[in-house]
Amino acid sequence: MVIFEHIEYNTSSQYSLDGWHQLLKGGPIADAILDRIINSFYLFTLHGKSLRETYSKLKDMKYQKNAVDRVF
Repeated sequence: MVIFEHIEYNTSSQYSLDGWHQLLKGGPIADAILDRIINSFYLFTLHGKSLRETYSKLKDMKYQKNAVDRVF
């Protein structure tokens, strides 16, 4: 009896598919790895401004407020 187990992976990347192919040095091994990943994934492409900048500004403002509160 053969049991197949479904395994899920959650992965995020800043590389495009072509970027991953170049990162893996191309060739048949890179093709095989990407083929297995690509055939079972959902691609979400995000556009727009990064929220890191917004959150870092909020964090800086909170830090500055706490620093002023400690002085007085």
